[in-house]
Amino acid sequence: MPPPVDPALLREEREALKKIVRHSLNANPSIVKTFDTTTVSWNVTVPPNSEFDIAVKLHGEDVAHTGSKSFRLFQPTSFTLSAATEHAGRQLRKLTVNVDQSECRDRLLDSFLISQLLKTEFDNRFSGTSQVKLRGNKTEVTLRDSIISISVPLSINVPNWFDANMSIDIQLAVLAGRPITVSARSISVGVSWSFFEHLASLFCTGFVQSGMEKMAQVFMEDIVNSQIVPALKEGFTNQANEFIKSLSESDPQQREYVIKFAALSSGGLKLTACPLQI
Repeated sequence: MPPPVDPALLREEREALKKIVRHSLNANPSIVKTFDTTTVSWNVTVPPNSEFDIAVKLHGEDVAHTGSKSFRLFQPTSFTLSAATEHAGRQLRKLTVNVDQSECRDRLLDSFLISQLLKTEFDNRFSGTSQVKLRGNKTEVTLRDSIISISVPLSINVPNWFDANMSIDIQLAVLAGRPITVSARSISVGVSWSFFEHLASLFCTGFVQSGMEKMAQVFMEDIVNSQIVPALKEGFTNQANEFIKSLSESDPQQREYVIKFAALSSGGLKLTACPLQI
């Protein structure tokens, strides 16, 4: 930890910052279309005889005392102008540049379509074999904020042993942004027998259980990471590309559209696209 700052020194630095009386912060224009540019300009007159070095900061980054910088915006953005010495800081000005999103368009990829696609994928993988069978209502897929949960209940025929129940639980993280990212958040495999089957095997099922879980875990991690995740990401990306293509083709000005935001919720995957300004 850094040593504590001498209170007297801290007071002196704060008093030095209070001597900054002339400062300005402006944005032109103050309202922009999505992905359009605003120019932020600032001017800070630092007391010439200050015994402390005073830095000027915009958005927390050191800048010259006077200057301007252009920013391309896709959402309302606040800009803060401040001054700082080694140990003290002072906010001088703050302004917000608003973004007109009236020309943006949304598309919802319904949760039913996503869940049915994944349900079919997993149901098909575990059908058509005598050793592995799906139990109950087969694969269940649920969506919530940024997460897709997949549950696969199986019955496993173990030669010369008792049949086992296996449960595969997968969580995929779908992160909002540009581009859409998909990753495996967690993959777990559980194998179980009834108490009477444990008893009949003289409680040896634990050894079989451990081996089956380890093998199935490796198998499922490979499938999810090398096949399911890339396929899902590609599917979402294709949907986004088709969406912005259709918007560009129907736009009277033939502007290029860009995905501004993508977010997964219980309702599905919501895509928001906005035009690049000509």
